[in-house]
Amino acid sequence: MEKGNAMNTSISAVSRRTFLTGMTGVLAAPAVLRASRIVALMLATSLVWTGVACAQASNDPGLTEKDVYREHGYVRMKDGDRLAVVVWRPHKEGRYPVLLQYSLYGDSGMSFQTAKQFLEAGYAVVGATARGTGCSEGVNFAPYRPNEGPDGAQIVEWAGVQPWSTGNVGMIGNSNPAIMSYLVGAEQPPHLKAIVMAGASTVHDGFFLGGMFQASYAGEWLTGGQEANARSGAERRISWGDKECEEILASHKPYDLFYEMQEHPLRDAFWDRFSKERMGPRINVPTMIIAAFQDEYVNAVASGGRSFAHLFTMKHKKLVLTNGGHAAVRLAPLAKERIRWLDRWLKGVENGIDKEPPVTVFWEMQIPGADFSQNYDSIWSKQVTQASPGWTTTYANWPVPNLERTTFNMTQDAKLVRTRPMARPDEGARTYLYPSGTELPGSNPQFALTPQASGSLHYRTDPMEADMTLLGNPDVSFHFSSDQTDTDFMVTLKDVDPEGNTTYLTRGFLRASLRQIDPARTRPDQINQSLREVQELEPGKIYKARFSLDPIGHVVREGHRLEVSILAPNDIPSPVFASTPIKSPSLNKVYHSEKFPSKLVLPIVPGAKAQAPAPRCGTLWFQPCRKAPASSDNWQGGIVR
Repeated sequence: MEKGNAMNTSISAVSRRTFLTGMTGVLAAPAVLRASRIVALMLATSLVWTGVACAQASNDPGLTEKDVYREHGYVRMKDGDRLAVVVWRPHKEGRYPVLLQYSLYGDSGMSFQTAKQFLEAGYAVVGATARGTGCSEGVNFAPYRPNEGPDGAQIVEWAGVQPWSTGNVGMIGNSNPAIMSYLVGAEQPPHLKAIVMAGASTVHDGFFLGGMFQASYAGEWLTGGQEANARSGAERRISWGDKECEEILASHKPYDLFYEMQEHPLRDAFWDRFSKERMGPRINVPTMIIAAFQDEYVNAVASGGRSFAHLFTMKHKKLVLTNGGHAAVRLAPLAKERIRWLDRWLKGVENGIDKEPPVTVFWEMQIPGADFSQNYDSIWSKQVTQASPGWTTTYANWPVPNLERTTFNMTQDAKLVRTRPMARPDEGARTYLYPSGTELPGSNPQFALTPQASGSLHYRTDPMEADMTLLGNPDVSFHFSSDQTDTDFMVTLKDVDPEGNTTYLTRGFLRASLRQIDPARTRPDQINQSLREVQELEPGKIYKARFSLDPIGHVVREGHRLEVSILAPNDIPSPVFASTPIKSPSLNKVYHSEKFPSKLVLPIVPGAKAQAPAPRCGTLWFQPCRKAPASSDNWQGGIVR
């Protein structure tokens, strides 16, 4: 290819000038295409391409945009629609393993900064946008349609036979690109050799957490967020000179999934199309899952842990966990693990990662210099590269071996104790007013607002006599009644230090009428509701609710207390989830007796202790902390009638 010259040509011409540089023969040369199946695939995924070559490498130690090739164009699907793609590849001609990031976003206009870390690691990088959005052709687009897996598989196979490709393709991505890699992996494209998925969850769980519609999250994403992201990538392509994109972008029509999904509030055939139970066992390549305990967008550790432990059957799999938020894969220790995994399976580097224990946990990850006083948005690239954990542990499996699931009973006097409950007058009932009390863990300023006492119930352990290490899914089980036919619950778990400072750990949600447990999806380590049938309450009747909180990795240090709270969810984003609650106010009762016990079951790693000093209040990413209140009157909450 002539340096500095853009060109728009057919694939046969490009094959001689760009794709087969340094090789003999034409596109169908045996060195490139060795089977009629691949020939048919290339015909079905023909490409129209624009390429830009840049100057020779600079003297700067880091790679610059002038050091690489950028080529953007379109890959034709078997049915004729073309998907927009961009390729970033090292300037030095040769064959490289390929990383594909495929999404509903603007990845076909992937920036150099996004591709840079992978280029520096010796990969070619392909960004692709799904059919019907951004610069990709297609009509009647809406997210999560059946074509997305097969389309992505065709792009994998296209990338695998390019002359700049070794034939080894991996898929990467956080959030939606990770979900897309799940869909593509289930198609088993032959050139796909490894996957690293980060920050992924099931689609229904994200939009109907605990059976409650997440209006803010779903509305923001489906009425503008997804489209804006895809448009930003399209605009970058247009700035590169992609004239076709302008016309394609203008042809896309708005979609109605925001309203359509509200017609399917229960888990039904509409959602079963994306079932991980169906797709997970079909993925047959080495797969790494990266997830953060306090992910603000999805229940990534719960979903990833279920996939790792119960769905994935491939020989090589890896689970990497940390505290923090949705973008945790950017943090240096996790980014390093991702490259090690890709190097092992795409380059054949014997770096030992496949011989290490398959579960890695980074504890109390901190980001030096990050200011979380107002929100969690202000993290700079340099800070990300300096992130480091307090300590790291590895395990042979998930749930971790020898885990002790330990019961703490909630008592009528607001304690968490290991002793069994006793018979109580009035069955030990405590009453609170729904929905007047909530807790907002979206930021330190939000979390500083203490829950309204009359609308919440709180329970605390005595100070710990020794460190207690939690790793996995806590679950709550409590007996309740309501004077209405439905109500909602949010349960939060927190660490209270000796000074009374309270740090958020995790939470869980449940709509009472959707309390039925799905036995097929429930394991001893994780409770899953079926969310398929509404079972309204009979006012005044006592029922049992049992559900899991999001998993946690945390050490409750000696002298600290653990606090669990029963509250109402809220439609204020905190920072993303905002449940649309049942509107009917109610008086709810929680019972604490031998006949109707209420309890918290904790996943405790026996004998494990903290290996670093406790972080300062409010310095952990997505773990807000509030200072001890001036008065501790009625910290237990509830109302007396």
